[in-house]
Amino acid sequence: MRIARLAQYAGAAALVLCMSTATMAPATPPEVTALIFNALNALPVPYPRANRRSIAACSLVCSAWRPIAQAVLFADVSLAVEKGLDNFRAMLEAAPPHIPAAVRALSVWTRKFPGEPADPLADMRTEEGRAHAARFLVSPVVLMCIVEAMTDLRRLSISPVVLLGWPKDVPLPSRRIVLRHLGLHGIMYRPFALVPDARAFDLLSFFDADVLYSARNTAMYPEGRTVQFPDSEVLALKTPDPPRVRRITVNGGDCFISCNLGQGGLDPEVIRTLTLRPTDLASLAADDAILRRYGRNPSDISLNVADVLESQWKTGQGVDAGTWDALSLRPCENLQSLRFVWSHRETWDSPPYSEQDEMFDTALRAFLASMPPSTLRAFEIAVPSLVTLDEFNQTARYVARRVEQAVERFPGRRTVIVGTGQRLAPDLCDEVMYGMLPARIAKRGMVRCEYKWPY
Repeated sequence: MRIARLAQYAGAAALVLCMSTATMAPATPPEVTALIFNALNALPVPYPRANRRSIAACSLVCSAWRPIAQAVLFADVSLAVEKGLDNFRAMLEAAPPHIPAAVRALSVWTRKFPGEPADPLADMRTEEGRAHAARFLVSPVVLMCIVEAMTDLRRLSISPVVLLGWPKDVPLPSRRIVLRHLGLHGIMYRPFALVPDARAFDLLSFFDADVLYSARNTAMYPEGRTVQFPDSEVLALKTPDPPRVRRITVNGGDCFISCNLGQGGLDPEVIRTLTLRPTDLASLAADDAILRRYGRNPSDISLNVADVLESQWKTGQGVDAGTWDALSLRPCENLQSLRFVWSHRETWDSPPYSEQDEMFDTALRAFLASMPPSTLRAFEIAVPSLVTLDEFNQTARYVARRVEQAVERFPGRRTVIVGTGQRLAPDLCDEVMYGMLPARIAKRGMVRCEYKWPY
């Protein structure tokens, strides 16, 4: 009923606008017209494209509506690589200035279908293989031309394309692009493929961002060998100040973070939040390099090693205290809040929860022992995968040990939070936790269970 009512209101408002235009009534203020178009665009109807077609039709009503409707239509652009980035760049160059200026979010993406080769460049000798590769190929020069044309761009997301190298005879961008959010997801970085005399380049040196999300981006040669970037051969945008990012999330080993570290890295003074989710021992070591470079300044760190555990048991390798020596929290001198995600896996080949609890317990014990003890104020252990009180009761025995370790090691901490799943009542979980804790800690009342999402 509510959706239908919203549709009626938006439709009635559009009808009033049309009648106003048709009868030459006093013009509706542009701000009101923009609000109506935005409301129409945001309606949660089964076919959102119908809304956009309606707004496109509105852009043809009169010259006063055209820039307003176009600003709504181009606010969020989803650009499929197979449609041609060159065509879109040509359209932007020919468009009136208000169209590229209206873009607030840009997503550059391509489709990956089941059964396709992991490397889109695996077969470049046949016409079919070249056509397949063309669906993924992104020229960084064309990409940056598009981004630079969008003068008020706030969000940029790229996934999972093949990013080529930078031609050596083409100058780098002259300035950094300022964003609110930069997302790099599953990009296959091929700096030495297809483009003659191409060079590896530091993509992160082109941007300042409030939030950087970088997930499982890999750099490879065409033959499948991992790229080693000699720092002296990497192109980077050189400015007096290094790139600035406030919040960083890294999921898996990341070639763009590694390449940027070799060029001097981001400005460590402005980083406030780090979220690390290593996927294997190699990315665990890569995250350690991130902490060594940036760990001194962040006040909030979140750590999830569930993927490392899964990788270890799937490959038949054990997990012990020495496994976690690859990642140390020792550089985190000013850390105020630490969040550890204790997320169980439930697949056909995963070990029982009790064995996973032992692994998580060993990991968290090692991380807490590696931290400097003076600054931590808030500590959180998230157990979002538990759905019954019996499961929580089993895991709580291990969680209580780490809570006790944290309370003893960090005398300045004020709260210890145990984050639970949605199906567990926090008050019942509190009873379980306080029953597990030593009396000297339970009586302080600083431990509480809460439902939080997401982790």
